[in-house]
Amino acid sequence: MARRKTNAEKLARGNPGKRTLTPETGVPVADLRCPKGLQKEQKKYWHLYAPNLIKMGRLTVINLPDFLKMIRLEARLDYIDDALEKGFADPGSEGSASILQEKKNYHGEVVDIGESLYSKLSRAYHETIRRYKADFGIRADKMGGLYKPEPKPTEEEEFLGDQ
Repeated sequence: MARRKTNAEKLARGNPGKRTLTPETGVPVADLRCPKGLQKEQKKYWHLYAPNLIKMGRLTVINLPDFLKMIRLEARLDYIDDALEKGFADPGSEGSASILQEKKNYHGEVVDIGESLYSKLSRAYHETIRRYKADFGIRADKMGGLYKPEPKPTEEEEFLGDQ
């Protein structure tokens, strides 16, 4: 489902239909503090995404549970990708993950080769996270040029600092 544009976004892009803009109801933005109960890997993604989403007004108390679900999926995806990487490094080791999985018959002969469960999970998680990022507007193709990175301060500005 497409995210509805805010009035500020509509004004920034123009209002070609010249329709009156409906007043927006204010939804409080989420708290910047990391929620309790997140694991170390999940906190890494909280600190990566949350401050900027809160600054843009995209992370509110309403969509916070979806955001938490997204960062939990990102942490799980890291675990799955690490297992796949270890499988590439040492393919013969016991319990190593691989992209391909051999299917054997009753006699132990290899009949077919198919995609492993780790690979299927990785692909599914990547797609799900991609959709979440589109909903939050943090994918480059969904930002639409509305948000530009803050310019780095020059040497003179750094020297003078906040006066």
